[in-house]
Amino acid sequence: MSFITRVKAITRTVSHFLGEGIWNIDLAGLSPKRGKLYKHLKIILITHRHFQSLRCGREAVALSFFTTMATVPLLAVILLIAGHFGLLDLLTRIISGLFVNNP
Repeated sequence: MSFITRVKAITRTVSHFLGEGIWNIDLAGLSPKRGKLYKHLKIILITHRHFQSLRCGREAVALSFFTTMATVPLLAVILLIAGHFGLLDLLTRIISGLFVNNP
């Protein structure tokens, strides 16, 4: 049996166990440590499925993108207000000081 065949067989076995086998195990007949391990594994699997069903990863990326896009208009409003109060030079120096490496 080649290495690739063994890896495929192990992957198939683990996939079947995590997909169906773990839900059919009676936890009462197991040792306490193994029962806890299976219980926590079930919790992780349920959490992962729920996380995927809600598309949390994509929503987080979208939130980050829109937050980043909102900083430019916010900075423009701050500079506009600072200009009316005569604080534009001070604010410009502060912002330039924050981005020393990339003026």
